[in-house]
Amino acid sequence: MRYLFIIGCSGCGKTTLAEKLESLRPRKFNRLVQYTARPMRHTESEGIEYNFITQDKFNELDATGKLTAVVKEEFAPAYYGTPIDNLKLTKINIVVVSIEGLLDALNKLEEKDTAHVLFIYDVAIPEGKREARCFFQEEKYSSIVLNKLAKRVNLIKITHAQLKEIRNEDAGLLKFIKENNV
Repeated sequence: MRYLFIIGCSGCGKTTLAEKLESLRPRKFNRLVQYTARPMRHTESEGIEYNFITQDKFNELDATGKLTAVVKEEFAPAYYGTPIDNLKLTKINIVVVSIEGLLDALNKLEEKDTAHVLFIYDVAIPEGKREARCFFQEEKYSSIVLNKLAKRVNLIKITHAQLKEIRNEDAGLLKFIKENNV
């Protein structure tokens, strides 16, 4: 199984990037929509941002080994997890994750699996909002953990500004992905 885990602070463009990659190369990429046991926000749609389920259903899926990239502590009481039933053998499975979800997924990988981790850092968010949501601390912690995992995964780092430059230019985005052996 091949994976592209996309990690970065909330609001940095992880899901937008995943959607873009899948739309540009649908034969190559499979974007996975996570389950969550939190209430739907007014800006969200079922099956687009997340699949919304009850906490009991989430716990059942997790207990029976049907989820990967499980997050139960990082954003408690909200739970997140990626359904393994939707993984595709013939594609690179894109999973948008937090650090807890990434660690869970890596612990569940098989030896023959290939993991790429795209870390979006130096997120440009207005200072007050960035400080209030502790983005700097989240980013710093993620960076430390990811550097420790660099021997186990293909770690790709991109600043938020660099991502914004190439995200809307199809050729530039595809070139970046190819240059990083994804």
